Amino acid sequence: MAGIAKRRAGALLVVLGFITAIVGVFALPASAAPEDTECAGAFSGNPESSLALTSDPAGGSFVEAGDEIDVTATWDTADWVGTELDKLLGCVRINGTLIDSLTQEEKPVANSGTFEFDTITVPSDVEDGDQICMRARLSGQPAEGNESTQKSNVVCWSVGDAENPPPPAPTVALTVSKDVVNGAGGETFDFTVNCDPVSLSDENTDDDGVTFDDGVASFELGDGESVTFDGLPEDTACEVTETVPGGNTWTTTINGASDDDGSAVIELTDDDETAAFENTRVVAAPKDEEEEEASVLGNEQTRATPSTPATPAAPAVLAAAETPAAPAAAPAVLAATGLSLGLAVFAAAMIGLGLLLLGGVKLSVRPAGTRYYNS
Repeated sequence: MAGIAKRRAGALLVVLGFITAIVGVFALPASAAPEDTECAGAFSGNPESSLALTSDPAGGSFVEAGDEIDVTATWDTADWVGTELDKLLGCVRINGTLIDSLTQEEKPVANSGTFEFDTITVPSDVEDGDQICMRARLSGQPAEGNESTQKSNVVCWSVGDAENPPPPAPTVALTVSKDVVNGAGGETFDFTVNCDPVSLSDENTDDDGVTFDDGVASFELGDGESVTFDGLPEDTACEVTETVPGGNTWTTTINGASDDDGSAVIELTDDDETAAFENTRVVAAPKDEEEEEASVLGNEQTRATPSTPATPAAPAVLAAAETPAAPAAAPAVLAATGLSLGLAVFAAAMIGLGLLLLGGVKLSVRPAGTRYYNS
């Protein structure tokens, strides 16, 4: 019995140890890449910051597949409150596309003023001319007068042989332009440009009116204005979306084609492209001069000549000897009745005339002196 109890206790310890190991693995600090949205935002904007990156080899150097890159982040500890900060991100992208496997996160991070990222190994599938870039993003409780998020400089390396550098990777540009027809003047139209997975930043345009949120560009355009984004990798697809101002009805064409939703996807293959938006304000068609004059004249006459009320008809007075006429019959009935009555009167007249003539003849042939007595 004692042996059985020992074996059961041993089995239980093994199970508990296995469970503890699993829990311990999942309880370790997260080392996976942060969410895409966090790193997409890391490459947007240039807030004032003491956060800076240095590297070995230095930014601007040539690297090849398998090479190692060491990156260090530094910042001013006085910009923050406390001994720990929320998070430090090291976001990496190749040719504008975020690479999750190379992105690093430290959470929380000591407010020591310096941090060395894990060594970055250049992927084996890179090609000559590819561009590898890294930027850091630091967040925490800021000291007075500072922002809760800081972003570093962007450090980039080119793939290729330093002694025989390859030509830079070909890039293309996208221009968004605006034309307004029948505008009242001063209208502005809101635009967004999303080239996911390529993250747009102020490196892609020199227009100060463009803002960036998670790699998506936002800006306004008026009649005759445009914005250009350059340095985009070939075969990039960008969705350009427009929002028209309220208060009017507009028709929209994009590159000459009618559009209902104000959005188009522009394919940037191996050449620069333009998304040309034309908006026409819909206005009511004006009346011609003749219609306008007739309308005015009609209104004046209506106002000058008031309508005269109708005089009621006097009631009909019947003579004492007159008998009210019978209601009129339908024309066909009246015609038939009149014809029958006429024939009857004519027949009676003929009969009467015949009797008179017959009597006259008899009287004229009676012998003289002949008398008639009643029996």
